[in-house]
Amino acid sequence: MLIVIPTRNRIKELTNTLNFLESNKFFFKKIVIVDSSNLEIKDQIKKKVKKYRANIELVNSEPSTCIQRNVGFNFIKKSKYIMFLDDDNIFYSDAFYKMQNFLNNNKDFVGVAFNQIYKERKNILDSFKKNYITNKIGIYSLDNGGFSGSGWQSRFVNFENNKIVQWLPTRAVIYRSSEIKNSRFDKKLGVYGYLEDLDFSLQLKKRGKLMVCSDAKYTHNQSITRPGFQFGKKELRNRYYVVKKHKLNIGLFFLTTFLRMLLTFKEGILGNLNSFKRLAGNLVALVTINNLDENY
Repeated sequence: MLIVIPTRNRIKELTNTLNFLESNKFFFKKIVIVDSSNLEIKDQIKKKVKKYRANIELVNSEPSTCIQRNVGFNFIKKSKYIMFLDDDNIFYSDAFYKMQNFLNNNKDFVGVAFNQIYKERKNILDSFKKNYITNKIGIYSLDNGGFSGSGWQSRFVNFENNKIVQWLPTRAVIYRSSEIKNSRFDKKLGVYGYLEDLDFSLQLKKRGKLMVCSDAKYTHNQSITRPGFQFGKKELRNRYYVVKKHKLNIGLFFLTTFLRMLLTFKEGILGNLNSFKRLAGNLVALVTINNLDENY
């Protein structure tokens, strides 16, 4: 098993992850940390890495989640599996043992994800996603780990059983090396490669099963939010790019976009002022979306 960890300026989170990996060395042969941190943080990470007994290689990269993950492909060599791992996950103590059991007993898959445990909070958008009508129209899938022709995926959390899914998040995922060695994450999705995992999944699902191991659990800090003008532009432009690239339903994409923007406006009216910034970014993206091919 080769583990690839992209990181940038998060030495505390990376240290916690490395501490967990150090106590689970049975699970992997090598860790590659692809670092795009500022120079001062790079030096601190170098000092930290030297303290671990695990086989760790530190590689510098320009700041781009897609490019950083692609660097990991250079180290596959004879590894049967490659695991992409974010630097801020918190795994259950037995997560790697559970995943190892899954790998030993399941051979017919391309990729398998760990199961993120998440305390769900009700909000306007979640109610919209789970609505029976939006599911029937094809805007959203009601299935956990599902995907719709509109270009939007459903959540990937709290699985009760192992399951074949339609997409895999790159936060904590393992791929069979032989199936993906000629694949790459799409650099056109930008420095913050929003939807890189969805785009990558749509490439791979034609080759075989994408799965989740429900017993291999972890949590993640969900207090991180992504509102704002720049994200508002990114979320629609990248989504449109994925829809065009994979020949999905453009009409459903625009219908879903319109309905989601109405919900974003409603969130702003209810007091979330950052939603107005996000909505402004959405509007700019829609106005300039015809020039997408020139900028991607």
